[in-house]
Amino acid sequence: MTDRYEVGQGELTDLDMLYDYKKDSAYAAACYTTMAMEVHHDFVRDLFIKMATFSLASEEKVADLVAQMGGVS
Repeated sequence: MTDRYEVGQGELTDLDMLYDYKKDSAYAAACYTTMAMEVHHDFVRDLFIKMATFSLASEEKVADLVAQMGGVS
């Protein structure tokens, strides 16, 4: 048994994890935006919009990290 997380024949790299986080942040922003469109209560809608904004900001920061590490964002 190994103490490293392995995928198939290779290891999961930092860049792989950043790509995964970037994808998840983008999906979260899209989902929060969709939920905001469906909610009728103003306060709850504003919360979903804020969560979408924070998720998108996080995705943009990770995209910058991916680019700095030589990946394609």
